[in-house]
Amino acid sequence: MSLGIIIPLKAKKVSRSWEITSNLLHNTLLSLQNQSSQNYHAVVVGHDRPHLSALRHDLINFIHTEFEIPPLKKGGSYSKYSDFDRIIDKYRKIAEGYCFLESKNIQYFMVLDADDLIHKDLSKYILADCNPHGYILKAGYEYFSKAKRVIPRKKLDKICGSTTIIHANHMPKIDTVNDESLKLIPWCFLSHSQMEEYFFKKKSPLKTVPFKSLMYVLQHDDNSSDEFRSTLKAKFREQLKIFILGHHISDQVKLDFALDSTYNDKKIGI
Repeated sequence: MSLGIIIPLKAKKVSRSWEITSNLLHNTLLSLQNQSSQNYHAVVVGHDRPHLSALRHDLINFIHTEFEIPPLKKGGSYSKYSDFDRIIDKYRKIAEGYCFLESKNIQYFMVLDADDLIHKDLSKYILADCNPHGYILKAGYEYFSKAKRVIPRKKLDKICGSTTIIHANHMPKIDTVNDESLKLIPWCFLSHSQMEEYFFKKKSPLKTVPFKSLMYVLQHDDNSSDEFRSTLKAKFREQLKIFILGHHISDQVKLDFALDSTYNDKKIGI
């Protein structure tokens, strides 16, 4: 049994910088390589395959999506995420990744954004604790990559999409990825902020992971949320928040999330 991790990757055409997108994915995969339990299987789903050197082919796969990038709105640009249906693009990739992992011996499923990092003991804890419904990742960090500072958070599930792990018993059987099957996959019909309440009402409560298990990476110039911080006022408020609430990353946190120089000198291939 293992933890199945689905990583939807934006297309080169959509990315503001393919180099940044590739480097962020590289760091995300390093946090998988860093897991103290290697009982996981990850799949990256995208239109374009990043050029990363070969390593751990048995645990990390890349599959090309069968769907075209959704069309632009009239006069729009792919560099602006609100100008095309990026949500449908992401949902389709999640569904394709899920269908791929269904053939593996997966006990829990997780959707991880291609720029976020997980704690080295996450897979070990999940598979040892074995909650029958799944988990919610509340505690963790906002990591501001330009400032090299982190802010500890207790409610990451309200601001980050990589915060839900669901037991296979609560996942659907899907033969074909289409508009109807998307309605069956929790990440495709619920926002991350609704997950906990949804499963609670189903009498299948998700258990809170009792340690800082996720690092939400920001300030790398390729966040979709950057569009909401485009004004000078928004940027000033962000800098003020980082200065007041943030602090430098400890050596232990770097080790926990594979941010130390030893791991960053390695490369992962898919």
